[in-house]
Amino acid sequence: MAEASQAAACNRCQENPGTLDLRGAERVCPQCFCAYVANKTIKRMEQMQRETRTSGSKLPTRPQRYLLALSCGGTGASTALLNLLHNNLARQQAPQSAKGTKGGKGGGQRVRFEIVVAWVDCDLSRPPVASGDDAAAAAAAGAETEADAMWQRYKSRYPTFTFHRIPLSAALSLRTNSIDWSSLPPLNAALAPHEQLADLLYTRLATPSSRADVQRLLVRHLLLDVALREGCDVLLLGTSTTALAELTLAETAKGRGFSLPWQVNDGPFQLPSFASYVSSLPEQQEQEDQPSTSEEATTSTTTETTTANNKSLSIYHPLRELFRSELKTYITLTTPPLTDLLPSPTKSSAAGAAVVSHKDLSIDEVMSRYFAEVEANYPSVVANVVRTTGKLERPQGAAGNNITRQCGLCGIVLDEAGDERWRGELGEQAPEVEERRGRLCYGCDRSVNG
Repeated sequence: MAEASQAAACNRCQENPGTLDLRGAERVCPQCFCAYVANKTIKRMEQMQRETRTSGSKLPTRPQRYLLALSCGGTGASTALLNLLHNNLARQQAPQSAKGTKGGKGGGQRVRFEIVVAWVDCDLSRPPVASGDDAAAAAAAGAETEADAMWQRYKSRYPTFTFHRIPLSAALSLRTNSIDWSSLPPLNAALAPHEQLADLLYTRLATPSSRADVQRLLVRHLLLDVALREGCDVLLLGTSTTALAELTLAETAKGRGFSLPWQVNDGPFQLPSFASYVSSLPEQQEQEDQPSTSEEATTSTTTETTTANNKSLSIYHPLRELFRSELKTYITLTTPPLTDLLPSPTKSSAAGAAVVSHKDLSIDEVMSRYFAEVEANYPSVVANVVRTTGKLERPQGAAGNNITRQCGLCGIVLDEAGDERWRGELGEQAPEVEERRGRLCYGCDRSVNG
């Protein structure tokens, strides 16, 4: 009996029973499993701090400020990252256990970073949720949705963090002007901002893939905009190895494979800054119809964009070495469990749910279902996809101050030769969208114009 108990002991601590399978090589206890997830994440954070510090000293002269992108209702990866960083900060701020001892893992360390949390609310069925007393009054009146309730639970569980809730409609008024709205279908000025975006996504875009793709890019622009506004040094995305593998194949399938070094790898990202453009304003349309001022307007736009196009921000994925299944297990092992912060899974949202018709699935959803099976049976294949993509390099000198070299939607440097080659093989665009071809990369062009 004693021999059986000893054989079932954790392979790491040799004290507790090993109840969890760690990548098929070890049987570990819940405590060692959580430590494994934390160590993988903190090592990536330490590497990021070395790469992004601006001073010559070994340690930063001030705590770095990070914007953590939260996804309420997702797979829980960003929630796991939030909890991991919260625990790490708590250890840094804890007092030393004994006088004269080094800080180390026992506390008394120098606080190296601070966290700002942002969530982009993609619900376009109602106006943006008010803040302060108005939000409290809406909750008291029974108008609070499940997303509202989850948002309040996050704020209650992590009161030391600063939280920002940004409506998706805020993409229409980005301070960075990182979207060239003139390259997209014109918006309906008679509608409210959230209705304008709903009309664009659900009426102007024909397929689920196009809607999911454009919405994801709008969320990315909003997060970058908020990070710059809050004075953050890095944007942290809670993207696991599995999610990065899904993104790699999905972007390739959409015709945006050239953007993979910018979207999957860690490092700085240079934001374009296009001149403000509201296609539905009558006075702007009148100015565009005047031949005498057209050339002057073009010159002014180019000058404004060239001057402003000098902002960059680092984007990192601290969970890039952890599988989605490992993060799902970690969520259930914390004290208290993080599952209380996430919505209850439904049959329709389950990754393995039966598919009646693939025409209602986006490319991203297809890749998610595919890699759910691959991760369960061949996890090394998922990791190899991400490692291979990590070897891709970003072309040097391509992201200069020239507006024509960055896509008006995704902001990635244009692969002009590749775009033209793809278009030549698949056919030219319709005449009504011909004038927008030079502003969008091939992938965005397909998502917007079909």
